[in-house]
Amino acid sequence: MTNGQDNRLVLERYLAGALNAEQEYEMRHEDVVIDMPQSGERIRGRDNMKAMQQAYPGPPTITVRRMVGSGDVWVVEGRSDYSGRNYYVANIIEFREGKILRETRYYADPFEAPAWRAPWVEPIEAEKRISERNPEQRSSPT
Repeated sequence: MTNGQDNRLVLERYLAGALNAEQEYEMRHEDVVIDMPQSGERIRGRDNMKAMQQAYPGPPTITVRRMVGSGDVWVVEGRSDYSGRNYYVANIIEFREGKILRETRYYADPFEAPAWRAPWVEPIEAEKRISERNPEQRSSPT
């Protein structure tokens, strides 16, 4: 029997370093379902996920901003870098028996903050913002 702390440790391993299809395969339940609502895609089963990852041209690197949750439900907020194209991500991850059973991935395209809000806001991060990247790059994150 696993507990929420065990699930957090699995998540920390899952999100540490470069993505690794073999390692992630072992962390996923055989009946895993991964949804990506923006693209309207669902990956059903860890064998399909592993095959997709192995065929992926240039997988992203992920920087975790924060991870919150307890028990079998966790939310990870971060940034995915797809070869210089950054997306902010929120992943809802559900566990069963210490394995990832369901993952829903939301991707958000960064945008320039409107100037009229400047008197009341401050920058969150010292990252490169949309104004510093090529606006011609409009590829899908998945």
